[in-house]
Amino acid sequence: MRASPQRSRGLTLLELVVVLFILSTIALGALAITADADHQIRDETTRQRLDAVRTAIVGEDGPVFDGERRLSGFVADLGALPTSIADLVAPPANAVAFAALAPELDPNPSGADGTQDGDADGGAISLTASGEALGKGWRGPYLRLFPGTDLWRDGFGNVSPLDDAVNHGWVLDTSVADELGVGSLGADGLADADPSNTERLSAFDDDVATRVLADDWRPLAATAVGAVTVRNGTGAELADADRLRVSLLVHEQRATGPVWRRITSDADPAAAATLADGDSLTLAFPATARIPIGRHLLVLVDIGADDTPHTDDDDPFDATTSGARVVAPVAVFARADGGGVELVIR
Repeated sequence: MRASPQRSRGLTLLELVVVLFILSTIALGALAITADADHQIRDETTRQRLDAVRTAIVGEDGPVFDGERRLSGFVADLGALPTSIADLVAPPANAVAFAALAPELDPNPSGADGTQDGDADGGAISLTASGEALGKGWRGPYLRLFPGTDLWRDGFGNVSPLDDAVNHGWVLDTSVADELGVGSLGADGLADADPSNTERLSAFDDDVATRVLADDWRPLAATAVGAVTVRNGTGAELADADRLRVSLLVHEQRATGPVWRRITSDADPAAAATLADGDSLTLAFPATARIPIGRHLLVLVDIGADDTPHTDDDDPFDATTSGARVVAPVAVFARADGGGVELVIR
């Protein structure tokens, strides 16, 4: 008897279901891996752009060439924090273009913080001599947009329904005085603190942010500049030495436009009415006075017979021999000891 040939058996319905389940699981796993890889790239891009925003605001944190620090960024040029991401891409309203500006010393500044009112009361003194000008003003863009784009978005492409034109989808936090937070809402586009944000589908949904603290852009003058030594090098005794102070002239951008601010040192407690040739005064700035990073002008000032600074009889001190004002440009960095400055009266 001949054996009948065996018939090939097809897959049962159950087996087909099992195969489809396995293939679906593999496909979903591949999609999840692909999505996570995409989110990882977008997260890294976001963090890089946050670093770029911070550098655009306060410059590099450390040495940039041959161990030396360099002043750069929005604050160093304009003396203030930006009010939006757009300020880093295009000039803010009322900002002046970067140029060599003549500092102004107002004997009696109107603001309690030393903010000067220019020549509004007819008393401002414009310092135009050689070596007195300061390079100030907007010289961006501090953030360079990619070709074909006009907004600096995060890596996730988040869009803000409220202020997208000015903040480009980023979230700015100005709730703390003298600080600025800049953040991305992550992959889900929702703030972590949003009550409706109850699910986390991915670790990349978390907000990512950087924060510029007061000490990052507006250090204490007493530390960032240090003590100022004023030495008598005239070859003769100097009268009224106890009336001498030093003032820092600082250029700052405000909502109404740029202003010059004047911060004046305290007196030398050991100063006498006369200063012998070769002797010195030591002048320090008030412990709470803050100044923005950047270049400022230090000016020796005679506060007049009333012995009170920031009154109408204040006047830049003219050197006895040369007749020139006694000034020095000062570079101020964040979180750095200025080491002090010496002014010599000749």
